Amino acid sequence: MKKIAKRISAFVSTALIVFLMAQSVFAGAIGSSKVATGTEQLVKDATTWLLIIAPLVTVVAVIYYLIRKTISDEMDHSAATRCRV
Repeated sequence: MKKIAKRISAFVSTALIVFLMAQSVFAGAIGSSKVATGTEQLVKDATTWLLIIAPLVTVVAVIYYLIRKTISDEMDHSAATRCRV
């Protein structure tokens, strides 16, 4: 029991030290540079295209799998009728 209490107290004290010694960092000069603003615009454009393309791909995939399921059901049905006869 004492072993667990020592481990817990060591973890808590380590976490406390880490949180108390944390320093805030600001990236004011980098955030307004051409590279950062260009990257930000690139990410915005990419997510816009992703939001347009993702539902279309999903619809095509669902239609494809439904067609495949229908074909496999028809094949199973024809095989079952052959076995009965």
